[in-house]
Amino acid sequence: MINKIFYRRVKSIFSMLPSYTLYRIRVFVVDTLFYFFQRKINPETIKNHDTLLNWAKDNYRGKIHNEALSENIDIINLKHKYLNYFQHKKLVFFIQLPASAESPGNSSLFGNLIETIQYMGIQVFPFRKFKDLENLFAHQVPNLILADDYTMYMKDWDWEKLRNLRKMHAFSIGLTATGSSNINTPLRVRLLLAKKSGVDFYYSFRKQAYLNYHEDYKLYHDFNYPIVSVPFGANILKFKPIKSNLEKDLDYIFIGSCNEAEYIKHFSDIFKNYYGFIGGPRWAHSEWIDSRLHSWLYARAKVGLNIHGPGGQKQWNFEVNERTYNLAAVGIPQIVDNPPFLHSIFGPDEIFVAGSPREYNSLFGYILKNPNIASDYANKAQKSVLLSHTTFHRIENFINEISELLESSNVAFSSTPQKLDSELIKVRG
Repeated sequence: MINKIFYRRVKSIFSMLPSYTLYRIRVFVVDTLFYFFQRKINPETIKNHDTLLNWAKDNYRGKIHNEALSENIDIINLKHKYLNYFQHKKLVFFIQLPASAESPGNSSLFGNLIETIQYMGIQVFPFRKFKDLENLFAHQVPNLILADDYTMYMKDWDWEKLRNLRKMHAFSIGLTATGSSNINTPLRVRLLLAKKSGVDFYYSFRKQAYLNYHEDYKLYHDFNYPIVSVPFGANILKFKPIKSNLEKDLDYIFIGSCNEAEYIKHFSDIFKNYYGFIGGPRWAHSEWIDSRLHSWLYARAKVGLNIHGPGGQKQWNFEVNERTYNLAAVGIPQIVDNPPFLHSIFGPDEIFVAGSPREYNSLFGYILKNPNIASDYANKAQKSVLLSHTTFHRIENFINEISELLESSNVAFSSTPQKLDSELIKVRG
């Protein structure tokens, strides 16, 4: 009885605290737990991290010649099909690319999209800040600007200058549909500014049916804004199997950051008792790891660990993370939690699905004891990804949809980008 009374009083006190104060308390608690969690990681994992990373770097730079990226016939055919696929359209895109220090996830996501779009024959000029975008306009006018409608990335935008540019040249603007977030500018304010500034459409990495009907996106539809879906997919220009005679000497691999509470909950026993590779900017022994190195690191692991954040991916049937596709593409058995959308992509004998920390541990032990069965799972998952879930497939659909959308709306999507004239340069000044 005393414990219940104490709990109610503590809960009552916390309920009266401002939301930001509660947020900072949660951050402090998780950071403290994460610090002690990392101290329990197998010492061999920490000790060999830099050696493994340097080995991967040497492979990427060509200093080691006995390893090679393996391209099976499905990968070869896909690359052949999509090389310069949209070149005939003669399109130029300016695409915002967040810095990895600001957001490792977004940097990886947009980096993969940019690499894929370029490979498919569209000229892409990345930018970070609005001043970078201005500098690009000094030399070239795009057909399309794609940016991330998030306060951290948009706070320095000069919409008046952009409106002046559009008065003289025809180009379209697409922003991410981020919904209402407590760390973003209120959605109605953003949409009013978008209407005033001539934003043409929004795009999202969630599935189309979710965007069409979920309450989070109702306001976009009220403003008559279309939202185009471009789901996550595997970038097989980077993520593909390694042809190697190397022994798989790592029990597991995990490259990720920013979901510390989930790592503590699900990975504690595995990280403590087994030898593996852990990388990412939030880990004390590591840093951001260039995604071009991932395939070499994955090649040495028996199991790829995967986990989704505590937000919507676990609750709603709209997406899985990029890691799910990329692990499948490189052909490594993976254990992942149970987001609803997972089962729309992979069959029950393609990925090992864990619904609890206990199941993570159980499946991990099963894979180590049954490598042939695990390899069969991985091969089937790889085939599913290569069939219809690569970034090539996503960008093909995306470009076709926005082309049709803009043409049907009588919005210019010109195939002849223009050079900036001297009159426009004066406007910029």
